[in-house]
Amino acid sequence: MMKRIGTATVLALAACGTNTPVDPGPQLEQAKSALLREEHPSVPAADQAQFVGDNAAFAVDMYKGLVAGSKSNTWFSPHSITSALAMTYAGASGTTATEMEKALHYTLPGARLHAAFNWLDLELTKRSAAGKDQGGQPLKLRAVNTLFAERTTTWKAPFLDTLAVNYGAGVNLMNFAGAAEPSRKSINEWVSYQTEKKIDELLPSGAVSSDTRLVLVNAVYFNASWKTLFDAAKTTNDDFTPLGAEVPTKVATMHGDVEGTYGATDTAEIVEVPYSGDQTSMVVIVPKAGSFSTWESQLTGATLTTTLAAQKSANITLSLPKFHIKGATISLSKQLQALGMKDAFTERADFTTMTDTKLAVSDVLHQAFVDVNEKGTEAAAATAVITNDTAAVVDNHTLKVDRPFFVAIRDRVTGGILFAGRIVNPVE
Repeated sequence: MMKRIGTATVLALAACGTNTPVDPGPQLEQAKSALLREEHPSVPAADQAQFVGDNAAFAVDMYKGLVAGSKSNTWFSPHSITSALAMTYAGASGTTATEMEKALHYTLPGARLHAAFNWLDLELTKRSAAGKDQGGQPLKLRAVNTLFAERTTTWKAPFLDTLAVNYGAGVNLMNFAGAAEPSRKSINEWVSYQTEKKIDELLPSGAVSSDTRLVLVNAVYFNASWKTLFDAAKTTNDDFTPLGAEVPTKVATMHGDVEGTYGATDTAEIVEVPYSGDQTSMVVIVPKAGSFSTWESQLTGATLTTTLAAQKSANITLSLPKFHIKGATISLSKQLQALGMKDAFTERADFTTMTDTKLAVSDVLHQAFVDVNEKGTEAAAATAVITNDTAAVVDNHTLKVDRPFFVAIRDRVTGGILFAGRIVNPVE
């Protein structure tokens, strides 16, 4: 009988709270490697560039899968998804591992790939010291990796070593077999806590069963004010033409002069608005009127990377709609299988690097939240993968965002994309 594996990834941006929360929940018994996390991983510049480019390619692939056939807003965290699946990949072998590499754009060899994830995670933790808002509150960005595993299953030492050295993760021992529902609630409580209660029920009823053997979780918390705040007194109800609409609607629109970057192509304008500290930013790409769907269909990871690299410092007179999205938990299994990750969801799954127990991925669950206003950005996202036993000199530019646009939050130092999505109707 096959057993299910689950991976939950969580990414949160919030506007308040301490930088390093103290977990209020009970201390769980853990199984973990005796090895310590590698705090200074050796990742050559070429590997860094390859890794960031590969992640951008996955982000665009997942984005296209999520928006296909939809006329709605979309918001998700590619960083959260790929981080959780990387821990799953650490236990994969054979065709299962090969298919995951293809679907997730993992082109670096195993050890170098996990070292690159460690490098990016450690880089992101440095951002908290870089910026403070006008009230003196520091920018907050941290990542947490952990696993919830069935206590009766034996997990192989090399797998636990990889998790400890590259992800700083241990395995929390749970009683899925005898208390699936309490275990589900415990995981949801952990996710809710790590996301400042923005993602309060990642795992819906029935997502965890007595067959569940592993739920892997990545949580990222981010809190940032704009480098230059928008004046709330200047926010007005302006015209915005939603996707597919002929008549504009009124939406609350922020107005301000910001120091950022600007770029333009034959098909779109791009601005990058920095958060406090200048090391993280929101990227807004606005295709020409009436061309959003065409631009979206032609988007690739390579063109996104090139577009972001081509921007130049600028003073921008910007009109940007406020927006808020809180999505329901969605399954990503369809999108991942369409990208080529197929065996992992079937009886052919090979996770023998992880355990001798026969495992397969039953689902990959994700939920996301974002709120953009005059002060900054608050956002959260969570992803769960569940496995079961089955047998300088600047120009001046003006940009009025009054039509559908692509948006991303990224780390400017590494180029890593933390969140991505599209806003086709700010008042949806």
